[in-house]
Amino acid sequence: MTASMRGGITALASALLALAAFLAHEMSIQVYVVAAVVAVGVCFFAAGWPRLLGVPAQRGSGVVIALAGLVGLAAAATAGGFRALNLVLAGGVIASFVHQMLRTDGRPRIVESLSSTVTGVIVVTLSAGWVSIVTRASQPEAGDHPVPMAIILVGACSLTAATIGGAFFPRRISPYLSPLFAGIAGAAIGILFPSVGLWAGAATGVGLGILYAGLHILFGLFPASGRYRPAIAAALLPVLSAGIVVYIVARTIATVVV
Repeated sequence: MTASMRGGITALASALLALAAFLAHEMSIQVYVVAAVVAVGVCFFAAGWPRLLGVPAQRGSGVVIALAGLVGLAAAATAGGFRALNLVLAGGVIASFVHQMLRTDGRPRIVESLSSTVTGVIVVTLSAGWVSIVTRASQPEAGDHPVPMAIILVGACSLTAATIGGAFFPRRISPYLSPLFAGIAGAAIGILFPSVGLWAGAATGVGLGILYAGLHILFGLFPASGRYRPAIAAALLPVLSAGIVVYIVARTIATVVV
């Protein structure tokens, strides 16, 4: 799979997330629609992440990562915010150790396998930030929290714009174009939605553009990124990890004490 195809998958995932937030706006099931879209991304990521890194015991690592992600999304959808996710993250780390203890292949490269599983658990746990934006906004103490649809559109559209600069331009200039395009997209969406604003939208876009550019270049160097499952995991990594970035921006705008 080529770099442009990986960029296309990132753009598609971001667009689906934005579409889900837009269509489910003003609906009581918005949190579940967004959670369902992210859950699909978590499952695809869990299936390809161990293969991307080439570690042993790939099936068990994928199961641990998928379970941690799905439990994290359920916790974010029901409990609200990140308050319950620390327990999910801790449980995922413990499950990673248990998985290594249950291996029957002599446990070769145990440190690599364990660290890759824990890293995957962290990524999918952070993806719950997309859902926490919705649940946090519905709480009485949320203050001037931005409209969930608006801030999700800022993040998703910024990532989509970043893929244009990162995947479809020469490698020597793409790291600079991704933050630029993402910042412009974020600022444009921020202007359309006063609950976000120009500067918050631009800052979010630039941050996500830098995140995408770094991850796109880094995992493009992995030999396994040419195969479909690992490439899909690499393409979904920026989308899932961006959940925490967008959540922090939303909390900052709301000026709510954590």
